Amino acid sequence: MERDRAVKFAGVAGLLMVVTQLLSVFLPGTPPDPDGSAADIRKFFVDHRSAIVTGALLQALAIVFFVWFIVELRQLIRGRDDDALGLMMVIGAVIGGGLASASVAISSSIAWVDGFAQTANDDVVRFAWYAGYLCFGIGTGAFVVLFGAFALSVHKSGAGPVWLKWIAVVGAIGNLAGMIGTVSPKAMSFAFLAFLVFPLWVLGGSIAMLTGKFAQPTS
Repeated sequence: MERDRAVKFAGVAGLLMVVTQLLSVFLPGTPPDPDGSAADIRKFFVDHRSAIVTGALLQALAIVFFVWFIVELRQLIRGRDDDALGLMMVIGAVIGGGLASASVAISSSIAWVDGFAQTANDDVVRFAWYAGYLCFGIGTGAFVVLFGAFALSVHKSGAGPVWLKWIAVVGAIGNLAGMIGTVSPKAMSFAFLAFLVFPLWVLGGSIAMLTGKFAQPTS
């Protein structure tokens, strides 16, 4: 009973993570292009400062909920032959989540101090914006590991629903394609589309936890 309760709490945490993550991304509105001009970037951060700072706070909350979710998900596949895959999944989550958070922190730093965006040098504004996007693009490699390890784990052990495994497969392939965003800002849209699979996967995992679709470990 206590174990079931822990799984359901993790499912709720996953749902909260999806909500806070999506709000943090979409609350500020449509951002400039990854290779946008300093004027466009500056205007975005001046006009949407409050939403951007709020988005950074929501990103911090999303981390809390995601850690709770991913640790419990790891427990659900622990004690099977694919134990190493569960560890790989967590490592991918830590690195990918860390780089995604660094992306938010670096780019949001332009708006963090009120008035900075108006006076900052053009090169400083562009650097923070470009570096934020590049962190995001590099993180796709970690998400390939996360999704790939989970999909293989479920395939080998049957520990989770098949449909969730296929969402993870799509996520792994999408993030593999998203790596091209590290080569050219024009291709960064691939990385962003691949990112959208992540909240879908967490949402699916949360629903599976809440409805008892994960088999309990045998050892």
